[in-house]
Amino acid sequence: MRAPLSETTESSASQQRIVLALWFIAILYLLSIDLKGAWTDEGYRYILLSGGQSWSESNRGSFGSFSDVITAVRTSSQYVPLFYLIDNAVIRIAKSHSDLLLRMVNLLWLMLSLQGLLRLFRKYSEATRIFALSIFALNGFTWMHVMQIREYPLYLALQIWSSCLLMEILELPPNVARRREWPLYAGYGVLMGLFFYTQPYAVFTLAAQVVMALARKKNVLGSLREMALSYVIAAAAITPWVILRLRSGLNAGQWDPRPHTFAVLYESFKTGFRSLLVYNSWTGHPLMQSFVVVVAVVILFAWIFAIRLGEAPDRRAVYALLTCTLFFIFQVAYFFLYEPLSVWPRYFVGYTFGYVVLATCAFSFIQRSAAKRNQWYWRGLSPLILTFVCISGLQQVRLYRDDPYFDTSTSATCNGRGIGLAMLRHIRPDDTVVYYHPLLAWTINATYPLFPNELSYSNVADSSKLAGKAVLWVVDTGTARDYTEQALARLRSANYAITTTADLGCGFKLYKLEQLSGPNRVSTEGPQQTH
Repeated sequence: MRAPLSETTESSASQQRIVLALWFIAILYLLSIDLKGAWTDEGYRYILLSGGQSWSESNRGSFGSFSDVITAVRTSSQYVPLFYLIDNAVIRIAKSHSDLLLRMVNLLWLMLSLQGLLRLFRKYSEATRIFALSIFALNGFTWMHVMQIREYPLYLALQIWSSCLLMEILELPPNVARRREWPLYAGYGVLMGLFFYTQPYAVFTLAAQVVMALARKKNVLGSLREMALSYVIAAAAITPWVILRLRSGLNAGQWDPRPHTFAVLYESFKTGFRSLLVYNSWTGHPLMQSFVVVVAVVILFAWIFAIRLGEAPDRRAVYALLTCTLFFIFQVAYFFLYEPLSVWPRYFVGYTFGYVVLATCAFSFIQRSAAKRNQWYWRGLSPLILTFVCISGLQQVRLYRDDPYFDTSTSATCNGRGIGLAMLRHIRPDDTVVYYHPLLAWTINATYPLFPNELSYSNVADSSKLAGKAVLWVVDTGTARDYTEQALARLRSANYAITTTADLGCGFKLYKLEQLSGPNRVSTEGPQQTH
């Protein structure tokens, strides 16, 4: 599947259609940006990008410095800091930690990714580039990540752009002028360094890039000399963090208790790839199921047909397949050697770039093959595939809008926004709320930041933390009942009594405790029940 050798000459009408496609995608995402609030993993991201600050500290105007963010991320074991530093800067400049603001930042990363895909396939036909935009952006899996406060959209943006510059380096004509070469090598080195700091999975793409760069010639030393500037810049950027992590120790923790069996591995890969290809596919929607089959068959058919014709493989497709292969090896090795965490469905984002590039190269081959034949069914094949992909993508958008909570184990009636709104009916801005974990404070209050004082269950054992607090509100999630009872018992021993119990719905309860003796004593007439 050889790429075209000369850049396609575009008409102004073609450029306008590309721009309209970008605007259409941006508007679709904007219409979905406020469908749901933050949830627990996003709440943890808030803690990191705030530099470890508490919710009450952030509500008083403190949101951590860059050094605080780096310290918080470095001690978290499994993260790298670029996403958190950028969002921290956005928050401090905008003076707002709105979840909508941070989703807007993710939308900008998506649009940067789309611009990168257009550049990566700039020598291909207009239809091929629209196909790439559609299969990447009109995808529930991509949608899911853009609409959450996570690092994956930034990871994909820099993965695409570092790949763009790599391809441009590999496709430089012989004896190109030095003044044209060195900015490209320097820029690629910077992008490699930045990409490393987006997500730990970046190392597999970087490894694939090194293989592609060194395998282009028989003279490996000659390739190394050409790439020296890029690798020196990247190494200078990456080395400080590697040293910091080695000093603090590498321990990702144990999160997944499932057994290390082939049955679990098979089911995990089946679920992961289905979530990558189609949003909500396991509900059995016929169009989504057929979409998976068509795309998989088209990619396989294109590769087999190209080999039979003796056509050299497209360099982009080979590179994409290499990125997927290295990530697959990591997933299987991590699964059996450590724990099954590597095959959680969300982590199949590591295949997104490879899948999009492989499918786009296959579509390009089919389109070019059809152009050489006069049969009507050949001429109509690529437009049919493009139309089907766009319709299927729009259906995935509809599925996301119908259930934006699908991947978060929450629902339209039971989510952080709903619980936060219910709490507002009882708690004043200067009250103190006791949560099971600080993460819960960030998650519930991301949309309604009106609780400037919070304590965790572990804080109530420290009498100094309770000084001057005559009234406390304890949040019971219903899922950590033993810990809640322990916290209430400690508060009873500190002369607090439950005076009000509020049912917040979704299994959540809110207990109002007032101090019965001491300088802050509050007069009570017995417990009350509110709903």
